[in-house]
Amino acid sequence: MRNFIYLANVVNTIIKAGSHDNKGLNICNIGKGIPIRIIYFLHIAEEIFEKKAEIKVVGANPGELSAMVANNSKAIRELGLNMNFDLRAGLLSIKHSLEKE
Repeated sequence: MRNFIYLANVVNTIIKAGSHDNKGLNICNIGKGIPIRIIYFLHIAEEIFEKKAEIKVVGANPGELSAMVANNSKAIRELGLNMNFDLRAGLLSIKHSLEKE
C-alpha cells in the first residue's frame, strides 16, 4: 500500500506555506493520507488509459515497507489545506494533459 502525492497538492501547499505567518522551521506531510493498493492503482490506470497492463506479482524487496501512508493532519490543521485530488481525478488529469499534446 502506498500514499500518492498529487502535484496540484504540492503546489497548493507551497503557496499556503509561503503566505503562512509562521516562525521557524516546520515539517508537514502532504500526501493524500489514504493508503492505496498498487494493484488498485493499476486497475484504475488500465480503465482510464484503456490499456491492459502486464502485471507480474513478485515478493517484496528486502527492507521494503508493506505500507507507507502520510499523516497529513498537521498540514491540514496548520495550513488549512484541502487534499482535494483523488487517484481517479489525478489520473484523468494526466490523461487529458497527454491528449492535448
